[in-house]
Amino acid sequence: MSNRIQYDRQNTKINQTITNLLTNVKQEFAVAPGAKKYVKFVKLFMKLLNDVDHDAQQLPRTIIYTSSNEQAKSLCCYLNTKLKLPALAVNPDITDKQLEEVFSKCQNKELPILIFKSRIFDWIISDIDLVINYTLPTDIVEYCRRLDCIIHKKCITIVSTDADRLLLQQIKNIIEINGGNPPESLKAVFTFYEGNFEEYLRDFKTVDSWIDLLDED
Repeated sequence: MSNRIQYDRQNTKINQTITNLLTNVKQEFAVAPGAKKYVKFVKLFMKLLNDVDHDAQQLPRTIIYTSSNEQAKSLCCYLNTKLKLPALAVNPDITDKQLEEVFSKCQNKELPILIFKSRIFDWIISDIDLVINYTLPTDIVEYCRRLDCIIHKKCITIVSTDADRLLLQQIKNIIEINGGNPPESLKAVFTFYEGNFEEYLRDFKTVDSWIDLLDED
């Protein structure tokens, strides 16, 4: 009986968290499989730079979530070397004290871009402007824990696999069950390519040079 109560409480917490996040935080969802995912990321930061006249100190305080440390390092390397942006792929073994120092640098914009393999923080992180889900977690509990510990103004999620879409279907269902209205870009994930997401993923051909995709919308 106690396990059932705990399960119900967890579900209630998840429902509340999802509804709050998707209602009170500006959300954008974009489909970008294969090479397009990397290009979507690059174009986003090009736009952010242009918006602030290439003044890195004016960039939004940003946390990026990835699926692996290697992926975090790769994205960070591009931002550092190609776009000359102050970004850090945060070591997963960093201590809480060191992490507090890193977040302090982020909040004062000395180091505005932090990249993590999906990580849960033991305290609430405040004053973050943007969260980017470069990759989504595999389950809704981790999704909630990932975002609920960060007070942020906007979240951008890149959808690149059918597993991503299955997770987002759960999220969409929760919002609708609770009487909310899912963001238009989330609804669009399920009508994209006439609703046949699996066919789109099969048809998509990775371009030899991802840079060729930079001119695409």
